[in-house]
Amino acid sequence: FTMPNETINPEVVDLAELEERVPITSLAQCIEGEAPAVVNLVKTTTYNIYKHLQAMGKSRRKIAEGLWELRSNMKKGNWIKYTDSDLIPIPGRGARELAEAHEKWLIQSDITEEQLSFLSYRSIAAMASASESNRKKVYQLLEAGKPVGESEVRKALNPTKKSKVKASILAMKDLPPNTSEKDKLAHAMKLIDNQGTRI
Repeated sequence: FTMPNETINPEVVDLAELEERVPITSLAQCIEGEAPAVVNLVKTTTYNIYKHLQAMGKSRRKIAEGLWELRSNMKKGNWIKYTDSDLIPIPGRGARELAEAHEKWLIQSDITEEQLSFLSYRSIAAMASASESNRKKVYQLLEAGKPVGESEVRKALNPTKKSKVKASILAMKDLPPNTSEKDKLAHAMKLIDNQGTRI
């Protein structure tokens, strides 16, 4: 099948909208001394980049919605087969997470399409499982207008969550000073077992 070809007219630039989006001081510094044609090129291209980012975010929202619709109507076994197949260029787990993200978050979220374009599929899934108060921390990062990596998203969503290594070290330090080496070893082995052999 043929994918729809959506084009954005590079000649129609809303300068007022552009000035709302980009730091004018930074823009002025970048085009200082440039010929008028180059100044126009920079402004036009910058404007269109933001427009394409919006299109990317809109696409991600639509993909999640489409996957959710399939999940809602297909038999569970067939849904799993579909997402694990090569019919769509998204890993099975990612496709299933996107469908869930639509149901749990995107369907009612007012996140902008531009902000959504900065999030990976895994970050979108993490946002769907978080509380709204923690999501706001990610929104604040996105307002800077730069991509936010998955690790940054997870850190913002779980700011007090200790790493397995750090938690294990602290647990060992909590042992009484007179604990024997044998008991320390037994305690350490228990921590390893509880954390799936990863401390």
